[in-house]
Amino acid sequence: MPIIKPASELRNNYVAISALARETQQPIYLTKNGTGDMVLIPMEEYDRREALLKIYESLSEGEVALKAGKTVSLDEASKAMLDVINLHKVE
Repeated sequence: MPIIKPASELRNNYVAISALARETQQPIYLTKNGTGDMVLIPMEEYDRREALLKIYESLSEGEVALKAGKTVSLDEASKAMLDVINLHKVE
């Protein structure tokens, strides 16, 4: 179930909202005048999502290259994949 809070609660009780985000590792949806305004997520979760997006972008580029007939050997592909994984590793 999504966590929804009014934006004023962030202003009035930042410490509790910040702790809730870190404890749950879930997005907290902030509303302004009853309408969605923004989403608050812990830094670790943001970094994880950004790393996944970069991996998805690389996979998409690979699909485009494959369709264009641009291929590489298995050894070259394995090395390139390990390089990308190590580059985006989140600890």
